[in-house]
Parts: sequence; structure tokens; C-alpha cells
Amino acid sequence: MVYDVTRHQTFLNAKRWAEELRFHAGEDIIILLAGNKLDLVHRSAEARQVSREEAEKFAKSNGMLFKETSAYENENIGESFQELLKGMIGLFLCMF
Repeated sequence: MVYDVTRHQTFLNAKRWAEELRFHAGEDIIILLAGNKLDLVHRSAEARQVSREEAEKFAKSNGMLFKETSAYENENIGESFQELLKGMIGLFLCMF
């Protein structure tokens, strides 16, 4: 689930998105919250509207994994998918 670190409203929508995901996919779904457009923050710190701390706290309190990413710079994209897959494998192994 992706929000834009430069647009706080997208972060505020994350709670509703998570509720919808869990409603349709089940409570045991693995969700990774990704704060994207980190490249814009690298260029200008003032562009950031969602702090890393706020997002990490939200993710942790809602049982989500968390990464900040830049699709433009390919920053933490592969790592995000790897972390998500590790979570899915762990959930799968707990079923047996």
C-alpha cells in the first residue's frame, strides 16, 4: 500500500485502504506501507509532509511492514518486495 510522502492526504487515506484490504482479503493479510517519492524529499526537505516517524508508528500500530521508497530512483523497491515476500512466507509457514 503506497502513499506519497509529499502529500499528507494520501497518508490519511491509508487507514481506510488498510481496512478495505483486510475486509476483502482477510485479517491475516500482510501489508507493507510504502512512503513513495522519497526522491523529492532528497531534493528539498521542505517537500516532506509525512514524517518517517509518523508513518512508522502508524504501520507498527496497524501490524504493517514499512519502507520509504523512490520509484523514480529505484530506492528500496526491491527491498520492499523482498520484505513483503518474507512476511508472506512466514505467514504461510505458520499455517502448518
